[in-house]
Amino acid sequence: VQRFLADLNVFTELLANAINLYSGGPLRGTELNLILYKNTSIKDRSMLYNRDAQMFFVTTDYNKTKNITRKERFSYRYLTPMLSRIIIVLVAAVFPLRDYI
Repeated sequence: VQRFLADLNVFTELLANAINLYSGGPLRGTELNLILYKNTSIKDRSMLYNRDAQMFFVTTDYNKTKNITRKERFSYRYLTPMLSRIIIVLVAAVFPLRDYI
């Protein structure tokens, strides 16, 4: 079990790097840390699935001028079809297994 969890952590870090590389322009560190695959009590998820395109996209609301303008700007980054399929398996099967253990 410990090895599975350790391998999952490594895989998740590699997946974060792949998302950063293949989702358009590079994400800032704070943007990458804020990607959520499920809703929390504080914030809505930032990973959504576009059924028509059959791809996930990530929304980020990070904006370095937000403190000055007081306006939120969202950026949308589509993931590749391969990354989208990996995330479907991860969210639908692997993460529930991890939470069950």
